Amino acid sequence: MVRTIDLPEYADVDALTYDIDSDGILTAQMPLHLPQKTEPPPGVVPIVVNNGRRSIRLQFRIGSEFTIDDVKVRIQTQRIRLH
Repeated sequence: MVRTIDLPEYADVDALTYDIDSDGILTAQMPLHLPQKTEPPPGVVPIVVNNGRRSIRLQFRIGSEFTIDDVKVRIQTQRIRLH
């Protein structure tokens, strides 16, 4: 399985974190730094707010048989590539 997702220009791709939970859900998350008073585009990427800070959170069911060592998450310009 390979997935490539375009990210908005304000995604902080250098601060990407990812993990797999016990149910086989891969979660990739990174901060989203929008200029003041700028709203994110609706429906483009899932945005969560925690303590007033916005971030992008992507989740994929990959299966509980996989470990974090089996998954490669790469950033190419403003794209995240999972395989």
